[in-house]
Amino acid sequence: MISSVYWEWEFFLLSIRLGIKLALLYEGIAIFRMLISHNHWIKNIEDLCYWIYAAALLFKLQYEQSNGVFRGFSVLGVSLGMMIYYNLIGRYIRRLKDKGRRAYGSKKNSNKEKEAK
Repeated sequence: MISSVYWEWEFFLLSIRLGIKLALLYEGIAIFRMLISHNHWIKNIEDLCYWIYAAALLFKLQYEQSNGVFRGFSVLGVSLGMMIYYNLIGRYIRRLKDKGRRAYGSKKNSNKEKEAK
């Protein structure tokens, strides 16, 4: 009995870790989008690829850890991991990203102004 509770707790923590990794990956996509402008269709394709990849990783986790048996608490763990990332770690990365956007945007605009003269 105790070993099954330990296994479920470990599986839940692995799910949280996967959620943090997925949120970090999406933050990387957002930074990539900031540096290189994308049109609407390309963003949709990137998002589709991201979510297919995220679903595949969640399926792999379910398959390897619980022999393919769906465990709802693992989906909850992934969601919780994403929220943990967003509220704790992501806050600081978004601040850095905003500073970079302002600095990069101002350099980009000043270069356009120089070319216009």
